[in-house]
Amino acid sequence: MRDVDAIREEQRDARDEGGAVAQVSVVERRLWNVDRREWDRFAEQHRASYRLSTSHLRPWALKRALRARVRLFEVYREGPGGAERVAQCAVGSSSGRHVFLDRLVVADDEPWSEIMGSVLQALGAGSCQYGWVLSMDPPREEELRAIPGVRVTDVRELLVDRIDFSDWPNWDEYWRAISTNVRRNVKKATGEIDGLRLEVRTGRSALRQVPAIVRLRAAMYRRKNLPFRPASATVSAVANILSCSQYALTALATSTAGPLAAFNGMTFAGDTYYAEGGSESSNHGASWYLMTQMVERAYTAHPSGSFIMGYMEPSLHDEEVGGGLLRSRRSLRARSHPGSIVTFQWSPR
Repeated sequence: MRDVDAIREEQRDARDEGGAVAQVSVVERRLWNVDRREWDRFAEQHRASYRLSTSHLRPWALKRALRARVRLFEVYREGPGGAERVAQCAVGSSSGRHVFLDRLVVADDEPWSEIMGSVLQALGAGSCQYGWVLSMDPPREEELRAIPGVRVTDVRELLVDRIDFSDWPNWDEYWRAISTNVRRNVKKATGEIDGLRLEVRTGRSALRQVPAIVRLRAAMYRRKNLPFRPASATVSAVANILSCSQYALTALATSTAGPLAAFNGMTFAGDTYYAEGGSESSNHGASWYLMTQMVERAYTAHPSGSFIMGYMEPSLHDEEVGGGLLRSRRSLRARSHPGSIVTFQWSPR
């Protein structure tokens, strides 16, 4: 990992080599007046997550209307053809506390630290939090430390498990690469389960699968002796689907006897996010059938995209509790990508 001095040296070298660098300007927009199509287009083009879409930001703001406000920042740089947008981010602000919702999305070849410094100047002093558990942004704590006026107070290290489709030239190569045990279970499911089929729903029609998803999640939690609140889970699932219906994705592996395994997630900018799932105890491989079918669906739609399976915190990991989950992700050839959630104090100088 690069240290602060190395990052600052790189920034000085870039300025020296390129001569005068056009300054960036930061424009703050109102969530309810921003051009939603253009905002979402930039977010998708630069591989942000669904959390940066206006469809997610609007319900986030409504839910916290009396406690926080969402602030949208667009960053422009002057060029030969005029001002061009080079970055954007959304921040939830409340009483001197600022939470970056998703991440700072920066165009290629733009200096992240410089742009973040400009955003912070527009944001104002306070306590800030950057990062979230499924972000594919690399750790940013050292780049933040390189910004004058930033004092990092806490770093929560994460590993995000993702199947990167660009690792394989085609689906057949990927299928041969996954665990033999997974392929065996899928073969068992298709050969032994009467009437096995995949039922995929997108948009608001995904609401129809919520009762089955919650029931199968409850069954899984009971097997693991973990607490589960069906009412709360139902409200959460319904709210997520309604707020981001154009990105919602659910699926059930169903037999003639009924649903055996469930998937609930989101799709955005070529990435599929696995949020939650569940299964019957004796599903005869239906859970593996479901998962591999959803991975294939994602691969077919976006061969250069990815399938994000979840995260883990190395400092809190208990192999007896979470080891099986990690092994199942490795069976599908998910790789761990380092990430972090950084808390820092920002004081303009």
